[in-house]
Amino acid sequence: MVAIMSEYLEQDLSDQSVLSVGGSTGIIDEYLARYFQSVCGIDIDEKAIAFAKENFQNDNLSFEIGDALQLKYENESFDVVKPWKLHRCKNSVAVLLQASPY
Repeated sequence: MVAIMSEYLEQDLSDQSVLSVGGSTGIIDEYLARYFQSVCGIDIDEKAIAFAKENFQNDNLSFEIGDALQLKYENESFDVVKPWKLHRCKNSVAVLLQASPY
């Protein structure tokens, strides 16, 4: 996954920010945080976010309870948006607008 992202973005990932939408318990978010400047994982599942916060504590990694269709971020707030369950969203365009265009 990281290799594909790096190839697609054609730049160093260590200065890129990621919004991980629907990442559940944060296992993959923690992995991504090893390569990206910052990773913010959001999920609507409160128990999953509580698990993530308890088990993955890195300076460049944060977790929040949030709804993909009611994001609090301005458009283009992140360099990369990684939607895990975008096919379940009624308005996937709203989610993807959180990423900066390339």
